[in-house]
Amino acid sequence: MQIWHGSTDSTFVLRNYQGEIKQWIAVFHLIQTVISTVQNFPKQGYTTSNHGFGCKESTPKA
Repeated sequence: MQIWHGSTDSTFVLRNYQGEIKQWIAVFHLIQTVISTVQNFPKQGYTTSNHGFGCKESTPKA
């Protein structure tokens, strides 16, 4: 599963992003521990975090 939100999204508040990740991790019964990260992916200034069983999150640098 992938969650995509832009930093200028007026519906989704970026500060609530980690809460959304925790909710979806609970739905799919995944581990909350990040098992790997990739800097500057999908684009410059973002970090993609991989959770158990391929769950990924990408967040812009603050």
